[in-house]
Order: sequence, then C-alpha cells, then structure tokens
Amino acid sequence: MNLKNILFLVFVLILFWVAPLDPDLGWHLRYGQKIFEEGQVYRDNSIGYFLTDHLWTLNYSLYQWLIFVLEKYVGVWSLSVVQSALMVAMFGVIKKIFKLDLISEVMVVLYFWLLSLPVVGLGLRPQVLSTVFLVLTYAILIKRRWWWLIPLSLVWANAHGAFILELIVMSTYFGQLLIKKDRQIVKFGLIGLLVVGVSLINPFGVGIYEEALRHSWYPLNQLIAEWLPPANSGIALILITISVVAMTIVSLTYKNKKAVLKKNNFLFLIVSWLFFLGLAFKARRNLSLFGVASIFMVMNLVKVKIKEGWLVWVAVCLLIVFIVARTDILSKKVDWALIEKERSYPMGAIEYLKTDNKCQNIYNTYEWGGYLVWKLPQKKFFVDGRMPAWDNLEKKSPYTIYLEIIQARPGWSDRVTGYGTDCLLISKGTFLDLEIRDESKNWQDVWKIVYEDERSVVYDLAK
Repeated sequence: MNLKNILFLVFVLILFWVAPLDPDLGWHLRYGQKIFEEGQVYRDNSIGYFLTDHLWTLNYSLYQWLIFVLEKYVGVWSLSVVQSALMVAMFGVIKKIFKLDLISEVMVVLYFWLLSLPVVGLGLRPQVLSTVFLVLTYAILIKRRWWWLIPLSLVWANAHGAFILELIVMSTYFGQLLIKKDRQIVKFGLIGLLVVGVSLINPFGVGIYEEALRHSWYPLNQLIAEWLPPANSGIALILITISVVAMTIVSLTYKNKKAVLKKNNFLFLIVSWLFFLGLAFKARRNLSLFGVASIFMVMNLVKVKIKEGWLVWVAVCLLIVFIVARTDILSKKVDWALIEKERSYPMGAIEYLKTDNKCQNIYNTYEWGGYLVWKLPQKKFFVDGRMPAWDNLEKKSPYTIYLEIIQARPGWSDRVTGYGTDCLLISKGTFLDLEIRDESKNWQDVWKIVYEDERSVVYDLAK
C-alpha cells in the first residue's frame, strides 16, 4: 500500500468518525441485550407500558446483537470505529470497481459525505449498514457475482428493514436482462427466489415484509424529523446531481446517439437511480441511498482518470493538512458522558428516578425514550423511537398521541393517567410543564414536582 492509499484511508476514517448520537441507540442496545443473554427477541412491547400488546416485526436483530456485544466488551467508542471502518470498506469497493484515481476518490467521498450527513452524522445506525449493503448489491450485480446476493440477503434481512431494497434493485436488473434477452436470466431468476427464501430466515419470518410494507405508506414524513423532506442544502445537492447526470447523458448522446444505451448496465442503473431519486425527495434519511445510486450511475457513464502530476500531489498535501487538522477528533474520548452531553439527556432526573420506587410507568419526552429504556431498565416508559408507525385503537400514530399530551390539550391528565402513567419526566418549559405550574389551573393537587433542574422536571401523580 503506497502513501496515497494510506492517506486516503486515514482521510475516510477521520471524516466519518462520529460519536454514536442516534437517539434510538438505547433501545437497540436493550434489544441486543435480550438476544445476547436470553437468545430471544422482544416480540411485544414489554419494555414499555403503552401499547404493551403490540407485536412489532421490524427486524434489527443482527445489528442489535453486534452493538450490544461491542458496547459491553469494548466500549461505546467502538461504534465510532465500526462506522469509519464500514465507510473505508465501502469506498474501497467503489474504488476497485471503477478503478478511481486519488482525486476522483476524494471527490466521490466528499460528495457522499455532504449528501448523507443526515444519516452518517449521527454515528453508527442501521441505515449506515443498509447504505453499505446497497453498495455491495450494486457491486455484485455489475460484476455478475450473483450468488453473493443470497448471503447478503440473509444478513440484510436480520439487520435492517431496508432489506427490501435488495429485491427492488434486483428487479430493475432483471428487467435489463429481460430486455437484452440475456441467456443467464433463468439463473438470475432462481437466485432471486433464493434471495427471498433466505430473507425469511429471521425471528419474524414473513412479518418483516409486512412491516416493510407498513413503513412504505405510513405518513412518517409528517411526524418524525428524519423522515421529513431534505433541507435546502440537501435539495441543492440533489438538483446538482440531477444536472450532472442529465448533462452527462446529453453529452454522450450528442457524440453518438446509441452510446448511452450501449453502456453496460445503463438501463438498470438509470431506473434504480430514478427510484432512489424519488426516495431522496421524500425523506432526508434516504439521501445516503441516493448518493450510492448516483455514484454508480455517474461513474458507470464516465471513466475519469487524472494523470499523475502536480494536481495529484496538491491533493496529497491537502489530505495531509486535513488529517493533521482533524486529529483532535480522534483524541476526543467517545463515551457515554460525551453522548449524554451532546444529546442533552436528563442525567439528574435519571439519578433521581433510580431511587424513586413510586415512579414505575413514566410518561417521557420522546427524544429521551430510547436512552431511558437502556439506562433505567427497571422502569417502563411511554414512548420511544420504535413506535411512530404502530397501530392502535385510537387510529393515530403513538407519536401524535404523545404530542397531544405534551401540548397539554384538553383532557390530557385523564388521558395520560388512563394509560397507566404514575409519573411524568419532561423537558422544562414545555407546554405541559407550564400548564401544570399555572396555579390558576390547580394541577398541583394532581401532579406534584418531586425533582427538577435546569433541563428536566419529574412530576408524581398524587394518590
């Protein structure tokens, strides 16, 4: 391995080195703990007290087992190492397929990093695994090493609900084989059946398909931040990508009308790219997937090769400057204290609740839910990141129900106690906090402050 390759590897490692700030990390760890210690998965909501009988079949088992083992035996900092290592491996695959030079490599990495910040910026999470698996899917199809799709399906189906993307991309590839009358189409079709078959080897069987279907139509883009459409910066990058793809196709067509169609895998890449383009406009959490599809689309159309010369050595010098300037990020200790500070978790209230035996069923701030179920396993909490798409008799998202209570809408107290709540742990200064503190409402006779600090407040239900 030469100097340029080493610098590139360190560049990617540092660029994607992020503390694991996913607000869902806590409940993933709780699930992983059950798998590791008992060899079983949670099927109902036994770690909460709201919608306890809901059967949830979204499968993250392999991911959850992995991060629990890493956190338990190595430390939470190891999750940062894994994300960086996955990105290094991912761009290594892309480099090998398209035989990229150093400058092209750096441009591809920076493009992907800028586009996918809403995903990779929170550290290791299931979406990161799906992004890497999507790269492997494209690589396997382009290289026609189709049998590898089968073990990939087994791993993906047990790591993240986006496993369905492998089948979608394979379908576009099958269409290309059909149009081109490829002699290997029967073989590919049989492999496709095996891919579906092995995906059913998971704790929930066909239920993972039902959950994937539910998430495809459920209006989460009206509820949860990461499901919202991209911010202006994301939209700008999408439009730039569209322009680059369009200009490249027009340029190639102008030179030779059939040049584009003669490009290997053009049909499957353009159709799958359009599919991921639609997903990118729909939700910012899909931007990393669109980035992968765009890289394969453009790199397949244009073979970029910059000759060795002063420009390459300028790039090397810039990489060295970047690495030296960013080495402080590696020296920063990644531990739970850093995560708790960055996420503004209610540490004082958590310490109080460890000794309060009266509070058992706790209505909580949504963003804290995942962390709370990990740090206070002896308690049960109202809501966390698992629940926005869960069915219930009220025909509303559990997140909507949470909002109606935290906004102190009429009847909130009877409603929250009706769910079995005996304590509230909420952010200070919320509508609900201000409502209870309003002396003219006389809520102090029903809800009594038992702990508060500058960040949070705990109310106990008077009995």
